[in-house]
Amino acid sequence: MLKPLSGALCALLAATANAQDDKAAAVQRCALILNGGETREQIPSLSLKAVRERACACLVADPGAVAGETADRCIQAAVLAEPIPPLTPRTVSALANAAAPDGKRSTRTGPMVRINGCKRPEYPAAAVRAEATGTTRLVFRVAPDGKVADAEITKSSGTTVGHKLLDASALVALMQCPFTPGTDDGKPVEGTTIVEYVWKLE
Repeated sequence: MLKPLSGALCALLAATANAQDDKAAAVQRCALILNGGETREQIPSLSLKAVRERACACLVADPGAVAGETADRCIQAAVLAEPIPPLTPRTVSALANAAAPDGKRSTRTGPMVRINGCKRPEYPAAAVRAEATGTTRLVFRVAPDGKVADAEITKSSGTTVGHKLLDASALVALMQCPFTPGTDDGKPVEGTTIVEYVWKLE
């Protein structure tokens, strides 16, 4: 449950939301207010840029955003809309072990990509011209023999056509990487692993 915002903060947000100028500028000012240390101390989720932007878009869209209830409602909705990031196999294993009774801890490990055997994804020419950069996140399902059984892009490097080209290039190249399969009590098993590829123009 979120803590109610202070009256001073609500007054600042209300002034921002009721600004007469460009809405984008009002959202930016609102996001700066919510990025303050005191505010993030009250609501840690506001450390995420996407949460601040969603909350501010809600406030600016509501010309009656004077009462504290409105600010709290907008922030609550913004926090709940934030997607939960996927857990890595290592984290899942650690959580399982923490919950397991003594003596019954799992020795399961997740698959891992062997980076040294990977061919670097090619930077598409159109993406270079568009100066597209970002991070593509992929999830690979790896069979017990170490071969990729399935792959999915779970986070795009961006929103433009250039970014979609980067995502496709990463998917095609990284699917050909060698993987070490996951194990359960030393035996190879099917499992999933997350790989992130960062695109930077040199």
